[in-house]
Amino acid sequence: MTQIPKRLHYVWIGNDEKPEIFHKCLKSWQEKMPDYEIVEINEKNFDLEKHIEKNSFLRECYKRNLWAYIADYVRIHYLYEHGGIYLDTDMEIVKDFSPLFENENVEFFTGYESDDGIGMGLFGVAAKSEFLQKMINFYDNEIYASPLFTLPQITKYVLKSYFMCDFSKNEIKNNENGIYIYRKEYFYPFLPNQKFSESMIKEDTYAIHWWHHSWKGSRPFLYLKTKHLKGIKKCIKKIGIYFQIIRDDFRNRKAKNKN
Repeated sequence: MTQIPKRLHYVWIGNDEKPEIFHKCLKSWQEKMPDYEIVEINEKNFDLEKHIEKNSFLRECYKRNLWAYIADYVRIHYLYEHGGIYLDTDMEIVKDFSPLFENENVEFFTGYESDDGIGMGLFGVAAKSEFLQKMINFYDNEIYASPLFTLPQITKYVLKSYFMCDFSKNEIKNNENGIYIYRKEYFYPFLPNQKFSESMIKEDTYAIHWWHHSWKGSRPFLYLKTKHLKGIKKCIKKIGIYFQIIRDDFRNRKAKNKN
């Protein structure tokens, strides 16, 4: 019997109205995996205030309204306690993927989102997994010594450093530590800079990530890309990011004027 509970989770912090893409994806979850309970992770079932007090990275993200990075932290902690499947709110299920983790040895599975990038918009994990324990440890103890800040970056670092995953392979199935990383066509059949077409759906495609980012722009990088730096290096990096912000603002104004 699989270690991964039959629950689909998504994170929604705050009272903003959910976008249309979420309702489309939610319908696919209900239709393709009807035996699974769907759980919204929010302030009612996750003690965000307690974690903000405890973790300085989360606290700084909260001050800056960096909701995507808050959601990263929340999903890791909640799934560590409960286990199950995590889905981004823009992840559509094409067909039931439970056969991928029916093997009782599967402790964690996800997929490549590009040739060398690990996606975390869809993953499954057993409760109290060693992998998520290492992820939590990174957020608690390593994040200010590291330039990493996105969940895919951190995931790849943890898998390589602690579980010796060989990312030269396009698929990883490790029965010893229960880690399975599937080819990119399984959950990420197209890249964010590509235009989607039906021909991208292959026989092994189980889901589609629609790449509806909520964190575009350079302003978040003032904190995220300088958190590990000190002194003159931090100042120089911030100056470069300020120029990026000015450039982005100029381009946005230009685009609005055209419309």
